[in-house]
Amino acid sequence: SEAATPEIKFNRIQSNAQHGILVHDNGKGECTDNEIFKNRLAGIEVRESGNPKIHRNKIYGHESSGGIYVHHYGRADIEKNEIYHNSLSGVACWQSGK
Repeated sequence: SEAATPEIKFNRIQSNAQHGILVHDNGKGECTDNEIFKNRLAGIEVRESGNPKIHRNKIYGHESSGGIYVHHYGRADIEKNEIYHNSLSGVACWQSGK
């Protein structure tokens, strides 16, 4: 089956019970020019061979998590984002994340 390739642009993504944006299972696409804040988990999480472009977003205010997490064979092209005031890492890569 083909991977999902959404274009997520010019949105306010806030106050969700989990992630602001989750990209996994070979998902690709673009996350561009969004304001992502005050979500319970990471603003953007990439795992399980997800590989999105993450450009020019404001990612902040995640009180029990971080801004962008890339792990479990996830990959991401991360450029020109403003990432601040998160309780944990701004950007974290672990367990074969790139």
